[in-house]
Amino acid sequence: MDSTAKQEWLQTYQGATLRLEPEFGSPKVNHMFQRNFDHMGRNAFFISVRGRITLGEEQVSQAEQYIYDRINEITKALDRKIEAAKAVMLDAGITVLASYNRPMKQEAVIVSPMQTRYIKLLQKADELLMYLNTLMLYGEIPEREHSKRELEIKQHMRTVPSTIRKMTIGLRNRLTEVQAKEAAKAPAKEGAKAPEAANEDSIASSSSEAPTQAAPVVEAAIAEAA
Repeated sequence: MDSTAKQEWLQTYQGATLRLEPEFGSPKVNHMFQRNFDHMGRNAFFISVRGRITLGEEQVSQAEQYIYDRINEITKALDRKIEAAKAVMLDAGITVLASYNRPMKQEAVIVSPMQTRYIKLLQKADELLMYLNTLMLYGEIPEREHSKRELEIKQHMRTVPSTIRKMTIGLRNRLTEVQAKEAAKAPAKEGAKAPEAANEDSIASSSSEAPTQAAPVVEAAIAEAA
C-alpha cells in the first residue's frame, strides 16, 4: 500500500489505533515491513471486525485462531534458528557482532493485534539475520549457506501476510456466494407467501440460518488459506 492509499484509508478509519516506531537494521526486513504491514492491517481488520458482524463471534474466533497458530509456529521456528546461531557463535568464540550502517525507524499504525505480533516476528528475523551475517563475515558459514538461510527467513515472514490475505479473500468470496444465494431465494419465498409470513421468514432467516451458514464459510476460507 503506498503512502497516499494508506492515509486515505486511515482518514476513513474510525477505530482505535496504536502508533509504534520499530527499528530494523536489515534492508530485507525493512522491505518486508514496507511491503506487507499496512495491507495486512486492512485485511486483519476485515476478518476481525467486519467478519464478526456477518459471521458471528464463534466463527471469526476460529479464523483468528488459525492465523495465530501459524504465527506461533513461525515464532518457534525462528527461536530455534536463533538459538542454533548463538550456539555456533559460542563454539567459535565470537563476541563481536556485525552491525548495520543504516538502520531504519518505521512508522507502524496498528489497527489489529495481528500487526503487533507481526512486528515481533520481524524483530526476531532482524536478530537472526544479524547473527547469520556475523557468522558469514567471520567465515563460520559459507556465503551459499548464508543465502539459503536468508531465503528460509524470507519464506517464514511471507507466511503471515499471505495467510491473512488468503483468509480475507476466502471470506469475501464465500460471503458473496452466500449472499447471492439468499438474494436468489428471496423473490421466490416472497411470491409464495403473504406479506406477514414473508416478514416472519425474514426475521427467522436472520436469526437461525446465518449461523449455520457461517461454519462452512469459515472452514472453506481456512482450507484456502492453508
